[in-house]
Amino acid sequence: MTRPQRLAALGLVAVLAVGAVVAVLVDGGYRRRREALERARVEARVAQYANAVAMAIERRLALLQGVQSFIEVQSGRAGFEGEFAGFARRLADAMPGIRAVELVDHGVIRLVEPAAGNERIRGRDLLADPRPMIPRDYRRAEEGRTEVLSGPVELLQGGQGLVARVAARRGDSLLGVAAVVLDLPPVLAEAGLQDARDLGLVLRGAERERVFGDSIPDAPVSAPVRLPDRTWRLYGAPRQGWGAAW
Repeated sequence: MTRPQRLAALGLVAVLAVGAVVAVLVDGGYRRRREALERARVEARVAQYANAVAMAIERRLALLQGVQSFIEVQSGRAGFEGEFAGFARRLADAMPGIRAVELVDHGVIRLVEPAAGNERIRGRDLLADPRPMIPRDYRRAEEGRTEVLSGPVELLQGGQGLVARVAARRGDSLLGVAAVVLDLPPVLAEAGLQDARDLGLVLRGAERERVFGDSIPDAPVSAPVRLPDRTWRLYGAPRQGWGAAW
């Protein structure tokens, strides 16, 4: 091979090498853009599901304000217990996922509706409950003026639930604590978490307790589920893995 031929060959090799490097760089940049777009799309969907969970819970927690107002207006009047029973049953029937509506007095569940299915909890002393969160959160509700949540918690009636409590007062006098117990599975079903078949979704409580799903997927995106006195977190990733749909 003559010297000009060798120079030409070397030049061709150099051009090919530069081309290969450019191709790798271009492909790497393309993949990074695709990954960023995919994560942004999944993040937006996870945020939508997180908002749906918060809204489904808040719709039911709005009933707690009605229970509080009823106690503050009607407590002490003749026939209060019967009136409470009818009012509480109507609230419990208003939407799926309401396990119980309660009036708690000095830590003891005095009134609960519906009666069927809640026999185990009527007369129960929450201050003696062996689960630390129950007496702690009850005291917070009794002493404060805002809603206090407990859960997720395994309900004595069975299943996983969330309990919301708020004190009912007339002036400075404590009349009792109003409580609404939510059954979480139908609430989460309303939010559509089971319908996200292409996404692996995992919902964790404020202390990372399991609420929905199993193990957190690899490299997930996440979004907050903002509740009145705490924030849960929803994690999500494609079931088939990132980039599987490319």
